[in-house]
Amino acid sequence: MKKARPCVLVFFINPVERWIYLARKYAKSPVGPNTWNGYGGGINDGETEKSAVIRETREEAGEGLKFNEADLMPRGEVTFYHFDNQPICAVRLFVCFKFSGEPVATKEMLDPRKIPFLQISSLKMMPGDKLFIPLLLMGKSIANGYIIFNEKMSGVKDYSLPTC
Repeated sequence: MKKARPCVLVFFINPVERWIYLARKYAKSPVGPNTWNGYGGGINDGETEKSAVIRETREEAGEGLKFNEADLMPRGEVTFYHFDNQPICAVRLFVCFKFSGEPVATKEMLDPRKIPFLQISSLKMMPGDKLFIPLLLMGKSIANGYIIFNEKMSGVKDYSLPTC
């Protein structure tokens, strides 16, 4: 069995005003085209998880969103699998509550917005994201979770998102 690609994903959250920054993936994205998500991607050789978050955020949100590495808070890991149980990626999740500025649209992520917590469920998202993002918004961490997609990657076949 092949190994899951290590990835990172960060969500910039304002818990007081109860909104989260999300952006829409570009139409030709290989995973989840036109779906709303946080910022992230693969970890390159020699990068730490947090340095990958910083690089991916700059690539996907531009230079306007300012934050410090020390303010990136780990919130666990979710491994994603194809319907046949072949691993896709092992995603280290982060949240950030201390940031300034605003993300801008880039070639990878379009239409960045402040999304009120109550509107998350109405967005077009990857099916697994709809399961774990609400947990992060409640302040939970996910301890070695997994999500297995259905054959068309349009739904979830099975999952476990143990929280702590």
